[in-house]
Amino acid sequence: SDWDAAKYHRISDPQLAWGRVVAERLTLVSGERILDVGCGTGRLTEEIAGKPGITVVGLDRSAAMLRQASTRGLTPGT
Repeated sequence: SDWDAAKYHRISDPQLAWGRVVAERLTLVSGERILDVGCGTGRLTEEIAGKPGITVVGLDRSAAMLRQASTRGLTPGT
């Protein structure tokens, strides 16, 4: 069975907070590409993609998560 992406999106604040801590450790340079494996609904992916000159690809095993991420203007892969 697949995830309930809408529910996960509503309750994933702890995962987002942890992801932000990890992402803050990155020294991003314009032109870099980031692979977000297990991107879920794309909350952190979207934040990273908002950095100037950064390209992000979000991957997730769950089709429901990828559909939810695509509603955020992201183009995730599988």
